[in-house]
Amino acid sequence: MVDPRLREASNSLATEIQKATGPRLRMGIRILRFWILIGFLPLLTGIFGYQFLPSSSWVSSTNLLGHGVGLACAGTSLWVIRRGGNGLPSDAAKVCAAFTFLLIIYFMGRTAIVISLAVILALVAGRNVELPFTISERASEKGCKSGVHVENLPFMFDSFCRISKDQWNTLSAGDHVIIEGYGTSLGIFASSLRKSD
Repeated sequence: MVDPRLREASNSLATEIQKATGPRLRMGIRILRFWILIGFLPLLTGIFGYQFLPSSSWVSSTNLLGHGVGLACAGTSLWVIRRGGNGLPSDAAKVCAAFTFLLIIYFMGRTAIVISLAVILALVAGRNVELPFTISERASEKGCKSGVHVENLPFMFDSFCRISKDQWNTLSAGDHVIIEGYGTSLGIFASSLRKSD
């Protein structure tokens, strides 16, 4: 049971925020919230153990648009910060915090275009698909034992893990592989790997 005084204070605070922000600022906040949620979708699938690999062709064709959307999201965030506060942050800690926040928003905006659209299409219209990749290096790190990193994919979406040790030992940088999984030609939830002929 929520204390009525706490509920009243929360409602009062929400009302004050509503009065203090104009309609354009509220719209900017809604847009940012939407892009952050969309940008977080691929990270969420990774948390649940489903590795998503976008196709190299999809990444290269959407990369410029992804950078543009990332910069637009960071710019909108900067606008929201400046409109919501009384000017620029006054000390170095606030500047660092704002810069870090803008980088995160940029990353989420870019991820929403480059990765999230491919994830949504894979979830909605997916089937068993095979996509070609080139190995950039073998990986044997804490979160990815017996895995590989593939070329030309964004950070955090460039690795495939859980390869059998026997198969992993036969792989090396520069090898062309076919990765199979559930998805579309834009990207897959990877499940198996084999060397390309």
